Amino acid sequence: MASLNQSSRFLRSTSTDARRSRFGPPLWSVSNAPKIGAFPIKAVTASGKYQYLLAQAPITHGGFPSPALLPINWPGFLGLQGPVEIVKLTNGKLWGTVVGQVINGTGKILDITHISVKLKDQDNATVQKGNFTTNLLVDQDILGQPVNPPLNGAVLSNNAPLPKFYDGFEVPATFKKGTLKVQADVKFHEGTLDCYGDARTLDVKLAPTTVMGHLPYGVPVIGGMPNPAFRCHWGNGIGGTSFNAHSYPDHRYSYDIGVFDSNNQTFKDPAQMDKNDNYYCWGQDVLALISGKVLFIANDFEDNFGNVTNPNSKGANAVVIYNQER
Repeated sequence: MASLNQSSRFLRSTSTDARRSRFGPPLWSVSNAPKIGAFPIKAVTASGKYQYLLAQAPITHGGFPSPALLPINWPGFLGLQGPVEIVKLTNGKLWGTVVGQVINGTGKILDITHISVKLKDQDNATVQKGNFTTNLLVDQDILGQPVNPPLNGAVLSNNAPLPKFYDGFEVPATFKKGTLKVQADVKFHEGTLDCYGDARTLDVKLAPTTVMGHLPYGVPVIGGMPNPAFRCHWGNGIGGTSFNAHSYPDHRYSYDIGVFDSNNQTFKDPAQMDKNDNYYCWGQDVLALISGKVLFIANDFEDNFGNVTNPNSKGANAVVIYNQER
């Protein structure tokens, strides 16, 4: 998939397929192309007794198989970005990323008493072990509004709907496949169900790798003519250890491609950072890194004002390309 980032500072490309990716709002818990709709239900009798239920509805897409229901229960459950894969970085290292959240759709106050991640390899040796009970991110309130500034640390006496955690780590070069276990435990402050836990056990494999000799970009066109004094350069990709611009499902495999001048700058005038045409990549061609079938194009969202967010824009323009080999 290739697209022009909503901010004109970079061209953003990613090779994920359309079955699990589309550009959307900057909250990774929400995707413009979800697989499953999850609907919390509170059933109440005439006498006032109630029960929380959870309904799931598969969301189908023409030409693709219907997704299986999620292995989740109520009143709280783990959500993980998937698939969990080990990716080979450009420096030769193997890198794993586990990104998850605890979904609390009850609106009730709780404590998250335990969050842990453990990865074992094909020889049952532990290659990663982390505890995130005191290292959680809360960036949305119960109404889905942004928490500013976001809260980092333990989640205690809080009704946040989507506390998040992020684990990025290097694995040994001998890793071929493995098993990941993620465990979450919570304690509600009220109700008949006091404590609740959820766990996920997932198979982990090496991600398929596409090796490119060079980017499919030639000399940047500046002022209507190719100018060898400028160059395209990629960066800001996989390999993070904390939440960043590429932590969301839409961007998890993506790299930023910028146009740089001889002073290693991506813009002309530092006093005009709110102007789109101040950035060298504005108006450049957007090229796909791999071939495939164009599934859809989104081109109706307003652009940002340089590095200033446009409050009228509700998303990002994108071209989604499906590559069957991936």
